[in-house]
Amino acid sequence: MAPMSTRASPGTASAVLVAALVLGFGGGAFAGNLGSGSEASGSPPAATASPTPSTPASSVSLSAPQTSVGANEKIDMTGQLEPAEADVEFTVERSLDGGEWSVFPDADDPVTVSTRDDGSFSTYVITGRVGQNQFRVVGQVGDERLESEPVTITIS
Repeated sequence: MAPMSTRASPGTASAVLVAALVLGFGGGAFAGNLGSGSEASGSPPAATASPTPSTPASSVSLSAPQTSVGANEKIDMTGQLEPAEADVEFTVERSLDGGEWSVFPDADDPVTVSTRDDGSFSTYVITGRVGQNQFRVVGQVGDERLESEPVTITIS
């Protein structure tokens, strides 16, 4: 008995590839429509994109135990950066009676706070401005600008 060749001729290889191509696409289109009540279209099923992994969006929260204080009383604030990251600096901003946001107390001497290893931070402010004072913190994590939801404190 003569030994068999393990190499396929170019014509045989082409025939196998063409058969695989026809069966692969045609069979895939038929199987993709099987039981759907529609006829096979002869075109391959649409590819679905797999979700691309991305880094979770960061967020910062701010809270204050007081909702109202007297003029020039201390207002305690705590916050949390998610996901946790240390040494991220936030600046306190204030809006008076629903007005524009500005750095608190002013741009030349802002109240800033840095996060701890667990992403938490705490600070306090004191103001004599009577009325609705809203406070928030703003900062930067990478290319992302973060703003907390404001806390509203009534100063009387």
